[in-house]
Amino acid sequence: MSKRAFRTVVAGVAVAAVVAGSTLAWSSTRSRDAGVGPDLRGGVTTSTGSCPSTKSDWASADGIMGPFTSTTFVNLTGMNKQFKVKGPGKSCAIVQFTSYGYIGTADIFYVRATIDGHAITPLEVQFTGDDDENSNSIAGKMHSATFVTKPLGPGLHRARIQVRTLFGGSAYLGDAVMTISHR
Repeated sequence: MSKRAFRTVVAGVAVAAVVAGSTLAWSSTRSRDAGVGPDLRGGVTTSTGSCPSTKSDWASADGIMGPFTSTTFVNLTGMNKQFKVKGPGKSCAIVQFTSYGYIGTADIFYVRATIDGHAITPLEVQFTGDDDENSNSIAGKMHSATFVTKPLGPGLHRARIQVRTLFGGSAYLGDAVMTISHR
C-alpha cells in the first residue's frame, strides 16, 4: 500500500471515529522517535472484553487548572479517588476522564489513568493538541477519554489521572470529572 493510500485510510478511520463520538487511541507502542502518530512498524493493538460494574465513584475539579508544562507524567490535582472493589474474585474497573483542554502552542497534551500507581489501558491518549492553530484565541474544547483495568482483586484501590505535554508547552484543563465504574 502506498504512503498516500495509507494516509487516506487513516484519515477516513479518524473521521469515522470522531463522527461516531469515539476516542481513537493508538497503541502504546507508538514511536517516540517520530514524536506523534502511530508506530507504523508495529500497528495498533486492540482488545475487547466485558466489565460488570454496579457502583460508581467520582472526583471533580471546577475551574481552570494549569499551566501544565511537564514532559513527564504528573498527577492532576483533584483527580485522585480511592474506591473499593467487592469480592468474590477479581473484577475490572472503567475510568472515564472528561474535561475541556487547551494547548495553544504547536504541542500535544496527553492524559493517562493509573490504578494503584500503574498505568492502565490505553497507556496514554492524546487529549488535545495545537488548539490555536489559526491564532484566533478561541477557548479550549471538551474532551473525554476512557480507560480499562485488568482484573483487580477485592479491596481498596486508588485511581488517578496524570498529564504531560510532548514539548513542554503550556496546557490547561478545566471543569474536570473522573468517574470510576466498578463492582
